Amino acid sequence: NLVKIEDMNFRIDQYKIYTSGEFALKNLQPQDINISIWTNKEEILYQDIFKAQADLKAKVTGLFTSPHIEGTLTLSQAELNWKDNNKDIPLNPSELLSKLINVKGDIDLEVKILDDFIAKTNDFSLKLVGGLKVQGALSAPKLNGGLQIKQGYIAFLDKKFRVSEGKVIFADSTGEDMILDIRAKIEIDDIDVFLSVNGILAQPMVTLSSSPALSESEIISLLMFNKNYAGLTEGELGIILKEELINLIAQGLSIRFLNQIEDEIANSLGLDEFKIETIFKKERDSDLAFIPIFALISKIISSPVESANITLPSDTLNFLSKKAI
Repeated sequence: NLVKIEDMNFRIDQYKIYTSGEFALKNLQPQDINISIWTNKEEILYQDIFKAQADLKAKVTGLFTSPHIEGTLTLSQAELNWKDNNKDIPLNPSELLSKLINVKGDIDLEVKILDDFIAKTNDFSLKLVGGLKVQGALSAPKLNGGLQIKQGYIAFLDKKFRVSEGKVIFADSTGEDMILDIRAKIEIDDIDVFLSVNGILAQPMVTLSSSPALSESEIISLLMFNKNYAGLTEGELGIILKEELINLIAQGLSIRFLNQIEDEIANSLGLDEFKIETIFKKERDSDLAFIPIFALISKIISSPVESANITLPSDTLNFLSKKAI
């Protein structure tokens, strides 16, 4: 028996979806599905994280138990607001589609992102445009394609670097392993400082350069104090040792890497020993995550000091652990 559907609509949560098409009914089971589904610029919301106007045009064919879904999803007026307390929400589409884990079938969906898509976090605000393909098994799709960064900024060491060019690449990606290729710059005291972010999202590599050319330590001092270390007073150098070092650790390093930091700082200062004392010192197998934001700590400090010691109190350690996870 052939069952025809003519311009029917239904709702999934608050979303209105239209459908038409036909399928065969054999032994009370739908077979040979050929159904079109679409929306009319439906507004989609996901908590307070994502919102957009969505225009879906897709076709569902094949068997009811293992359908093939193919079509186009156009997103406009889209905005992503990612906050620190969203870290437990999965970025992996396989997790987001976990409800389909027992459903066989595949998907080939083109996602068009118009040039008014804005992505925001505490560390950046970017305006994106481009397209992606969502392809593969319904229970574990992969992303392919890329997004161009039209404009925006990246926050680094309390400075906002304007993005000059950049892109985000998806190659059989689950989302978390997207590839970043971003360049940004800021001008401080007639010096152009360039920031480059490369690599996968989970482990980005951040490098700094400048024009005219400065060393990495000079660039960092320029960003933190708007001048080079050569011009720092003894008191300002003490601030670096006791405060700015803590800030740098909080931004990118976990407690379990403090031993490595001690060695690198001791070498930079020409010291026999440099200690950062913590209550976690004996806990070698800490579960705190390492976020390799930058590899500049070995060149941060240059000073003829004979010895140094920093003690981090428990409240500071709690702050660092929250920042490092």
